[in-house]
Amino acid sequence: KEQFLRENYTYKNVFSFTEEGCRNKEDIVEMEPGEYLAAVCRESDGDIRDTYREIKDLMKKESKQFDSDIYSLSIVNVIDPNEEHKYLKYIFAKVKQI
Repeated sequence: KEQFLRENYTYKNVFSFTEEGCRNKEDIVEMEPGEYLAAVCRESDGDIRDTYREIKDLMKKESKQFDSDIYSLSIVNVIDPNEEHKYLKYIFAKVKQI
């Protein structure tokens, strides 16, 4: 979240849905119950930085602050080989009132 707030949109770690037999249990982060900010954007939505700026603006407007790291899940359509790969990106983080 510190990198995000400095507009450095890079990834420190990646995550995936795992099966129970995951070998590296210490790498699994369980999401806590609570209030979450969530955003969804498509490939056609333009520059991802615009979405990130909108998140920051909404957080300020709603008097919220991050209460967890920020997670991003990209889902790529690789099923149809005749289509360009298209994606949906889900961005979410736990938040709390300031």
